[in-house]
Amino acid sequence: MIAPGEMLEYDLIKKTGKDIWIHSCGNIQEIIPDLIQMGVDVLNPVQPESNEH
Repeated sequence: MIAPGEMLEYDLIKKTGKDIWIHSCGNIQEIIPDLIQMGVDVLNPVQPESNEH
């Protein structure tokens, strides 16, 4: 749902030679491959206590 807007932002940032860093405070394990495909370079932090099912 948010990927198209994020991709516009990420593309603009990448054009300046910068890396994409994002932060999430939840269990996003399922979308990590999508984030990588979108161009995310750094995910901070991956909190084990947030990833328990």
